Amino acid sequence: NTSTFSLTSKIDTLLLNDKYRFFKSEIDLNTSKFYNNPEVLASLILNSQNQKINVLSPTENLEIEASWEKDRIAFTSGLKQIGTTNQANLNGTLRFIEDGLELQFKKSKFRLLEQNWNINPDNLLTIIGNELKSKNLIINNLEQFISLNGLISQDSLQPLKFTAKNFKLETLAPLISLNIKGLVNGEVDLKNIYKNVNAESNLRIEDLMLDDFLIGNIAGNGVFDNEKQRLNLDYSLERLKTKVLEVKGVYDPKNAENSLDLLATLSQTDLQILEPFVKGIFSKMGGTADGNLNISGSLSHPIVQGVIDIKRGTLFFDVAEIIKRKKPKVVFLENVKGLRNHNGGKTLATILNVLRNDLG
Repeated sequence: NTSTFSLTSKIDTLLLNDKYRFFKSEIDLNTSKFYNNPEVLASLILNSQNQKINVLSPTENLEIEASWEKDRIAFTSGLKQIGTTNQANLNGTLRFIEDGLELQFKKSKFRLLEQNWNINPDNLLTIIGNELKSKNLIINNLEQFISLNGLISQDSLQPLKFTAKNFKLETLAPLISLNIKGLVNGEVDLKNIYKNVNAESNLRIEDLMLDDFLIGNIAGNGVFDNEKQRLNLDYSLERLKTKVLEVKGVYDPKNAENSLDLLATLSQTDLQILEPFVKGIFSKMGGTADGNLNISGSLSHPIVQGVIDIKRGTLFFDVAEIIKRKKPKVVFLENVKGLRNHNGGKTLATILNVLRNDLG
């Protein structure tokens, strides 16, 4: 005798913690069990037309198929990013072992920015209790790759190592909706995660660009201070073969309101490198700066204090964009000397046209 159970369902909207949203989904679940036999056979097919998964760009055509037999679940999956050729196919086996699980990806690949990425088939993730072991989890495309090897456990001497080699940041651009470019090489070692985290990093980003503007080369390291439970940072920025910025200090995650204690040293720093970060507020920034800035506060609300010497400085407030965002009831603008006749009166005419017609 065989017992069977089947479930077929259509779900218009499925929400998980409000961070994972699935729209127009179909689920087909089938299970069977023989009489006087503990083994269960099961299969699952899940299709979802559209998804919004946490911070990722919107996706579509999610397909998952899984079959459970004895001690393992074999699965295949597919997912596409809306409006692009980006897609992911994750296939593999989940095996139940004593006190834990083993996960291995097989014939799995990604397609990002017309590039094919493959997962090394010799990979293995093992989870036993609070211990996670990663072996040969490598994702590569020709000369660039990222890898995860090592152990998360109670053993404070065992590291988990994340490595990036010749990784192109533009690969992430469509996923995070940010126009960013650059070449990343570096390593991050994590130890003693369950007690006093010990983290060390060595990072270099070459030809970093944001919104097609060259920021430069970033290099440095970060070391976690176990005793004080804070991260010591030492990074520098080189632009056009000249070191223009150094940042040293600490980041203290325990102090939510004042987690930053950094010293930024500017040396003939081209102010243009700040423009991508203040888009919509300032534009056409120019000149160079020398001096020291103390940065305190938090990552979301940094406080910058100090004195810098700016030479040949230029700065334009994007007043129209600020007005659009803030929508004030009254706006006061400076009466700049010579504005009425500047460029034959065309400059003033443009300003008035934006204020009267574009902004109402």
